[in-house]
Amino acid sequence: MRAFRSIVAGLIPLALSAVACSPSKDASADGVAGQDAKAQTDLRNAYAAAARFYTDDATYPVTAAQLNAFEPRMSFDPVIANASTGTIGFSSASSNITFVTQSKSGTWFCIVASGPGGVTFGKGVALTEVDSDVECADASW
Repeated sequence: MRAFRSIVAGLIPLALSAVACSPSKDASADGVAGQDAKAQTDLRNAYAAAARFYTDDATYPVTAAQLNAFEPRMSFDPVIANASTGTIGFSSASSNITFVTQSKSGTWFCIVASGPGGVTFGKGVALTEVDSDVECADASW
């Protein structure tokens, strides 16, 4: 049994060093597609946070603090015009919420949640192309 523990104890640091030495895969390594995918993932996570809040309260969150309670690693701003790379701007009403962010590639993305289960998407080259639920009305990105 001691021999087994010694082998396992020797393998754990080896496995951890392999993970630590592996190149990290961030969005910039994948170029435009990876950068856009990261922005879309951030918006999906924002949507998931809003959906959890909606499930609990039957209304969408109206403050960044309410969203951060469900998704603390993200930066939210309750003014869509303040959206940028790394910051998700949002606008909320009791029955819908619009999220907007910019990819590192420069492309703007949005997602709108309407009631329980209604979701629409949008993208554009300028913030003004995605800054409202009317403009963010596509079935997919």
